[in-house]
Amino acid sequence: MKLYNQQKLEKFFANNFETPLFPVLANLYNEKKEYKRAQKVCKIGLSHNPNNYVGQFILAKTYLANKQYIAAEKILKTVVAHDTH
Repeated sequence: MKLYNQQKLEKFFANNFETPLFPVLANLYNEKKEYKRAQKVCKIGLSHNPNNYVGQFILAKTYLANKQYIAAEKILKTVVAHDTH
């Protein structure tokens, strides 16, 4: 994704923490290995949308990247148990 689009997502998220688009922004941060930023976006987004399983999956990816395997496993079990996709 282009930097311009990332900036638009950042601005949109900053103005609306309840947006279901937060996993897209967090995934962009993951791709750039900015795991702390990705984790922060996921935690904020999930505090407003706790049943967003894509967001939970992205958060688990950040935990895996930071070798926090137990935290990642817990989230992934929840995602598998509840997400029908």
